[in-house]
Amino acid sequence: MHDLVYDLARFVSGKSSAYFESGEIQGTLRHVAFLPKMFDISKRFESLYELNCLRTFLPLNFFSTNYLSKRVSHDWLPKLRHLRTLSLFAYENITKLPESICNLVLLRYLDLSRTSIERLSNETFKLYNLQTLKLSRCRYLTELPESICSLMLLRYVDLSNTSIERLPKETFRLYNLETLKLSNCKSLVELPEQMGNMLPSLKELVIERMNMMKTVGDEFYCNNGGSHSSQPFPLLESIQFEDMLEWEEWLPFEIEGNKFPFSCLKRLSLSNCPKLRGNMPNHLPSLTKVKISKCNQLQAKSSDLHWNTSIESVHIDEGGEGSLSFLDSFSCTCLSIRNYDNLSSLPRTILGLNCLQKLELDSIPTLISFPADGLPVSLKSLRITDCEELEFFSPQSCRKYTSLAMLSISRSCHSLSSFPLDCFPSLEWLHINDCDNIEAITTQGGTTSLKLVSLHVYDCEKLESFPEYVDLPALQRLYLLGLPKLASLSPRYLPSSLESLDLNVGMLSCMPKHELRFLFQRLTSLSCLTINGFGNGDVFNTLLKESLLPTSLLSLEISMCDGLTCLCLEGKWLQHLSSLTQLRIENCERLESLPEDQLPSSLEVLKIYKCPLLEARYEDQKGRHWSKIAHIPVIFMKRVIIA
Repeated sequence: MHDLVYDLARFVSGKSSAYFESGEIQGTLRHVAFLPKMFDISKRFESLYELNCLRTFLPLNFFSTNYLSKRVSHDWLPKLRHLRTLSLFAYENITKLPESICNLVLLRYLDLSRTSIERLSNETFKLYNLQTLKLSRCRYLTELPESICSLMLLRYVDLSNTSIERLPKETFRLYNLETLKLSNCKSLVELPEQMGNMLPSLKELVIERMNMMKTVGDEFYCNNGGSHSSQPFPLLESIQFEDMLEWEEWLPFEIEGNKFPFSCLKRLSLSNCPKLRGNMPNHLPSLTKVKISKCNQLQAKSSDLHWNTSIESVHIDEGGEGSLSFLDSFSCTCLSIRNYDNLSSLPRTILGLNCLQKLELDSIPTLISFPADGLPVSLKSLRITDCEELEFFSPQSCRKYTSLAMLSISRSCHSLSSFPLDCFPSLEWLHINDCDNIEAITTQGGTTSLKLVSLHVYDCEKLESFPEYVDLPALQRLYLLGLPKLASLSPRYLPSSLESLDLNVGMLSCMPKHELRFLFQRLTSLSCLTINGFGNGDVFNTLLKESLLPTSLLSLEISMCDGLTCLCLEGKWLQHLSSLTQLRIENCERLESLPEDQLPSSLEVLKIYKCPLLEARYEDQKGRHWSKIAHIPVIFMKRVIIA
């Protein structure tokens, strides 16, 4: 990841950027990124000391805690008057900034996250060009000085996971502030007054885990008891309240004229607010996305809500039935309902969602049926997961869903014993897994031509038959796994358009050699092949010895073949696969060796996973066996990448 960041930066800025370790540095360098060490002493940065025009000082640290020499943070860095970007992320020994920090008058980005900063000095607020201030996880930070209002160009402030106890009113005279994050500020009792009026440019507001807050009231929008002469939050596009365990009321704004708050709000997210009872903002003409999760007391009446009538997506997770009631007066394009324990049927209001294109039903164990009149015929995508008792559509009703292109059934519809493959005329993507009682995938009779592009069926233990007379001219991806009773497969399921194939070896084992040859000769577009098997490895050696695999292959995986002890050492093995770049061999516990002299020269990646005998053969990374594969650029073995 670090290399990707560096390569991108270097590509954009050319020789003015460097990924710094130590040693000599060109005098034209402007941007420096580096991996911090546990103790970054001043000597490490000596070669940078003469770079007075440095503009970026960026440690690429994501997890560890480090320590930076005071000679660097207090003596050298404040001298870099051209610095635009300064990050001291995760340098835990930093408790304060030097007074000379005010010399960095061109600084635009300052990241002090995960430091031990206790208080920001007034000198910090003389950085008049600062646009981004990150203080996330500064656990000793308890307050912000009132002088923060002097940073008039500030656009982004993150105070998440700090010990801030109060925010001064002056915080909200930052008229250009666009993003404010107050996540896990457990000591913050209430939101400051006048946020709505004093932050006119605010576009994103995140408030999470303020455990002591019970009410969001009139003072949130403007000065309590004062004039409502201006529109609160005129540019706010996204507001998120999450894990507000004691929050009970969101009081409405007392309207004066037509000055409603949140006139530009597009995204509203309420998550894990178990005591919140109601009174969501009632005038949201620009709303496009709604998420309501774990708000069991919420009762939202659609008659009280003057929202945009065409919402793009609604996500409702683990709520009471009241959380669904606001759907009565709105149409949405995407609807997701998850984690409902007492919902036996979907509300009839879903039928009124004439624009509904995507529906997800997840973890609703008591759901028995769809609405009597079915679902909106506009539906293009339907995902059903962990809805065991749900009755699937009848074959007759399926045909009215002429727009349905994607269908996924996972651990659901246990009464379904056969799936009518040709009942959805526009279906392109079908995914069925862990449906314990499905025995057959059927068609209505005669040769049927379907539009399927992707077909995934796996872990259906009773499935034993596919329709023989079916034409799949557009099929590109076929995955058939964990189907122990499915003994064979018609060649019609393997058209020349197929690009990716993943199947059990048992489906090939019963085929004579000439049928195997005919089968794979047709697959002129196949680029990815995965063969999973339990039992002997004869079919593998037949495919390899007879050079039956198509030359178009880019990736080959052999997996779960516990009976495979060796791969064919006669013939060309894989050498005829002149385009093969990836070879993966996984969970073949008895496989002892590879035909090392017969690997294709195009191979770029070799992955060996859970093959103990193979791993033992190459683990010392030396000797004659290793030397025959050492030319491969990337070798993945025992969870380690050897490049």
